[in-house]
Amino acid sequence: MKKKLNRYLVTVSVLAIALTLVFTSLIFWKEMQTEAMDQVKSTVSLIASYDNGESPDAVANLESYIAAWVQPENPTRITRIAADGTVLFDNEAEAGSMVNHLNRPEVQEALRNGTGEDTRASETMAGSVTCYYAKRLSDGSVLRGAYTIRGIRNIFVRVLPYIAVIAAMVIALAVLVSWYLTVKFLQPIRDMAEKPLAIRAPDTYEELQPLLDTIKSQQKDVIMAATQRQEFTANVSHELKTPLAAISGYAELIETGIASKEDTIRFGTEIHQNAERLLKLINDIIRLSELDLSAGAQEKAEPLDLYAVAERCMEELQVEADKYGVSISLTGRKSVLRADRQEMEELINNLADNAIRYNKPHGSVKLTVEHDGEKAWLRVADTGIGIPKEHQKRIFERFYRVDKSRSRATGGTGLGLAIVKHIVQGMQGEIQLESEPGEGTTVTVLLPYRN
Repeated sequence: MKKKLNRYLVTVSVLAIALTLVFTSLIFWKEMQTEAMDQVKSTVSLIASYDNGESPDAVANLESYIAAWVQPENPTRITRIAADGTVLFDNEAEAGSMVNHLNRPEVQEALRNGTGEDTRASETMAGSVTCYYAKRLSDGSVLRGAYTIRGIRNIFVRVLPYIAVIAAMVIALAVLVSWYLTVKFLQPIRDMAEKPLAIRAPDTYEELQPLLDTIKSQQKDVIMAATQRQEFTANVSHELKTPLAAISGYAELIETGIASKEDTIRFGTEIHQNAERLLKLINDIIRLSELDLSAGAQEKAEPLDLYAVAERCMEELQVEADKYGVSISLTGRKSVLRADRQEMEELINNLADNAIRYNKPHGSVKLTVEHDGEKAWLRVADTGIGIPKEHQKRIFERFYRVDKSRSRATGGTGLGLAIVKHIVQGMQGEIQLESEPGEGTTVTVLLPYRN
């Protein structure tokens, strides 16, 4: 990057120098033409001022004035032209040998208006330009002045050695300045890359601060994600180990014949329950992995009435609610959204199942489905044990439990709310949680609405 930026700055500098020389030369050339025309006008006007129109010899005497005024330091060519275009006098050529000048633009303009001027390429000097100025005299003849300046190409050739030396010096200076600016410009970026979480140095560009903040945030997320993966691995190992240890222990007692017939039946029941818990745990882990891989994809999305899906889930949840002595109800109205049917069923079942399991005896769970034209929402409110404030931000993490002993006793895997979170994130939705210990919990899921 350093070399590339340095080359860019040098290239820009060289182009700037070249363009400056070109435009400066053009401006200089234009100024030379203006100055040459002003000199011709001044000389012709001064000579013509001796023609007062009162003396018949005044015009004839102009030739002596021309000799007096036109000197080497003022190399203006003066020509006197009759009204019919015949050359009467020229201070640089024999008048009789010169062609008729009636068709010259400046002569025609002077005959019509009193004065005329023109600038055109020189007939005798290639690449040069001649400025003409003509003034009509009292006898009807025209006094014309001409001043030839060298062409811009000739001027450029003459000053080329000086331009080359100056350009070389400027380019060398541009290379040094570019190198210095490149180092100076990249240093804060290099410092930022080497110490992205450090406090911003005084010379760090303010424009880079949003990028620095983003890097800090991303690095923080990466560290949090790494920590969560470690916790997840440890939690999975522990969660799998517990039912496997129970199954292994009960099976060993049965295998050795130590257990009585009654104990064998009880141990078999424990083995079956732990196997079911293990199977449910594995299924939840697999489901989370599937959601991770297809987050936001929504391949099976279809228009669904969230209220109708909730009604079907209610029928399945009723058995669980009766088991825990909890009443469950549904209110709301038809709310159509585009979603995966299986995911919506999982979302409702997990939220309602948690509300039933962590409720009080004779408590209640109320499901509400509504929409406002932009969002559809599912609200699950219970009268359960509630969640302390310090745990509320973490309950959607994998394997996070507020009351671990109660969770295992009720058969929970600690992954239900994590699955809910993944489903909602995949639909660009939002989860809101309100809870007070001993008062109950309300979870509201907001999802994009499709009429």
